[in-house]
Amino acid sequence: MNKIDIEFRLELLQAINDWQIASSPKRAKKLTAEAKYLPDRFKHTPAPCYRRISLSGGHLIKLGNELKLSEKVSSWTLDLDVAKSFKEGVPESGYQGVVFKYTPSPLNCVLNLNTLYADPAFLDAVESQKLSIKNFDKGIGRYQGTQSETILNIEFLPLSAVLLWGGYSSNVKELASMYYMKSKIADAKLKQFKRLMKKAKLDAGPYWLEGSEAVKRINSKLQFHADRLTSEKTT
Repeated sequence: MNKIDIEFRLELLQAINDWQIASSPKRAKKLTAEAKYLPDRFKHTPAPCYRRISLSGGHLIKLGNELKLSEKVSSWTLDLDVAKSFKEGVPESGYQGVVFKYTPSPLNCVLNLNTLYADPAFLDAVESQKLSIKNFDKGIGRYQGTQSETILNIEFLPLSAVLLWGGYSSNVKELASMYYMKSKIADAKLKQFKRLMKKAKLDAGPYWLEGSEAVKRINSKLQFHADRLTSEKTT
């Protein structure tokens, strides 16, 4: 058995393929088991990782201390832009979008797909066995390494791991009304306002709130409310 057969067996490729189609606890267990046979260089992620999550109101209160992830083994990305655009970016109204930043220890990393897809021997193994991989076109064949993905084993995330908050601005007409301080905006003024927004590279609608100070202010409010609720429960 040669080196490629030992490191990149069909069972491993199938587990990666299935995971890239859709994650699940069953697939996480299978992938974790197969990844154990790989060298440590494929199970290490020294750089910061990012993950976008949609939270409901109840989860926001819990986040005041820490968030328990619904899936202990989950997909992260090394590319912040990928995290920000995941599932069309900022979630729909009713949910709060959050992007976490986390630098894992070697114990947290199940498999670094980004490193794996940069390995010529792995790509050769995929090419030679792709006809044997079930639903290849929906997993590896579709995504390959485009998501800069790494798979981490993390159960809890602290509030300090929040990097970005998602939100929505008013629509263009509402923004124009505030800008010109008029309740009704003529078409010419609206077109002028749109040109100003384009020049400033601004868009109405969903956005990611960036900047450490702005994020810290939101985090402090969540921490305050979480502490208050905890205090009420113990009195």
